[in-house]
Amino acid sequence: MANSEDAVALKKALIQALPPDDVSVYNHGDNILVWMRKIGKRADTPGYLLRRLASSGDPELRIAVADHVNTPLDVLFTLANDESADVRIALAENHNINHEVLKKLTDDTNPYVSHRATQTLSRLLSITCPGSSWVNMGKVSNE
Repeated sequence: MANSEDAVALKKALIQALPPDDVSVYNHGDNILVWMRKIGKRADTPGYLLRRLASSGDPELRIAVADHVNTPLDVLFTLANDESADVRIALAENHNINHEVLKKLTDDTNPYVSHRATQTLSRLLSITCPGSSWVNMGKVSNE
């Protein structure tokens, strides 16, 4: 978070996004980072909140955003350039994201990220197009 005003504004947005019965669960003095991690893991977290959480300085939170089903596509592309290799690896392991994000990650400078993205993309294409390989990019052979 850029400053404490941003943290307060985000906490208010998080409270508004929660069902009323859940507010008490989170309203027990947790610091903003704990709140953000909890919200980032909720299945019903809306895309606009995930967009804000993706700019957190906490890599664990950005990993939760990378794995979240509601994360907007442009945020996934932004996370594909994240400074943390752990965040990019989380994206590369995600079988539920756009193939273009995975293709981008196959060119990552970190060999673990690029290898994992290549494996995930190959696996996804073998499910959607049995008997084929990643022909469009020519990076995976059909062996």
